[in-house]
Amino acid sequence: MHPIEHLRYLARAGYADAPELVSETASALRHLGADPANLLLTCRRIVEKHPTCGPLWWLCAELLTALEPRDTLRRCVDAVREDSTPVHLAGHLATRFPDGGTLVVNGWSWEIAVALV
Repeated sequence: MHPIEHLRYLARAGYADAPELVSETASALRHLGADPANLLLTCRRIVEKHPTCGPLWWLCAELLTALEPRDTLRRCVDAVREDSTPVHLAGHLATRFPDGGTLVVNGWSWEIAVALV
């Protein structure tokens, strides 16, 4: 699939978990090239379509400030895949609510969703 079509598909994706969205976006950006102006515009558009995905914002920020974009993309994808935030959050919630309880979340967070399952 052409990188632009891949990015359009990702922009239209209603829901995707953060690691998958970051990985797919990085794959499309890797094949797009290293033109800074093109990367800036592309990152801006993908972040506009997924404003609540913090890891995606982080990926774009790291990419746009990197001297070696391809290495940065690989490093960021690995970091997001290895993120243990949901595990730590689940442990914390289990100690705070040992008998269950109600938790109110304002907005969507992939990490919280994984921790609650």
